[in-house]
Amino acid sequence: MKKPRQKRNRIFPIGFAALSVLTIAALIVFLSGLGDFDLSRFETRELSFQDQRHQISGSLILPAEHPTSLVLLIHGDGPTDRFANGGYLPLINALVDDGIAVFCWDKPGIGKSDGDWLQYSLSERADLAEAALTALALEEDLSGVRKGVLGFSQGGWVIADLAAGNTNAEFAIIIGGAVNWQRQGLYYQRRRLESTGVSADEIEAALEKSAAANRQMIAKDFDYQDYLELAGPHPMSASRFRFVRKNLSADSSDHLTKITIPVLTLHGSEDLNVDPDYNSSR
Repeated sequence: MKKPRQKRNRIFPIGFAALSVLTIAALIVFLSGLGDFDLSRFETRELSFQDQRHQISGSLILPAEHPTSLVLLIHGDGPTDRFANGGYLPLINALVDDGIAVFCWDKPGIGKSDGDWLQYSLSERADLAEAALTALALEEDLSGVRKGVLGFSQGGWVIADLAAGNTNAEFAIIIGGAVNWQRQGLYYQRRRLESTGVSADEIEAALEKSAAANRQMIAKDFDYQDYLELAGPHPMSASRFRFVRKNLSADSSDHLTKITIPVLTLHGSEDLNVDPDYNSSR
């Protein structure tokens, strides 16, 4: 006599249905995540402005209703385009969903912008951001809208400089910003060496060597050839060297005492690049 197959037939459809539900749920989660990288449901407008040297191109993203405020995104370090190679898109989606317009631009020499971002000091980057604020004030869609800046990492120096002066920004947000360039670099080096298991004495020796190199680099007559004689097997390019030397003495301590607009600073408690305890207390 054949064994009844009824029990087996019942188990298979239930298991298959459960698997299908899980697959569909995972697909929904995946697709909803992809939506965070899609700006097609918003009005996105190409907008260029002129700083003292170059024409800079960016995108203005607008909510469906009249915006409650406007945020300019201030880049960190590196050759960054207006959307940070897509990295800004989830943040932009969240802001615009909340009725906040967003403006972001290609750094000079990146994307559609003219110039070379490596030729800018942090103070000149602040001037560039102020030029963007001035241009946006002429947009009818933004009439009466509060305008502010939101920056990441190196953008913290830019915002501190901008906010300490005569600015059109009405608020500022700094995420993972540092106060002193050289101190930040030494903190990063310390954390990197600690992660490789280097002894405490070796770490201190390496940091002292880096501090001495910093003092040499900012000396008046120090040039790229001098740097190459001190550098390891992977030296900076000449243009990067000039950029670092121009900004190596950056310290926003004085700027921070002069800011009169509201400022929100955010730090990750385990940030490997920027010392959260020191910088959040400034």
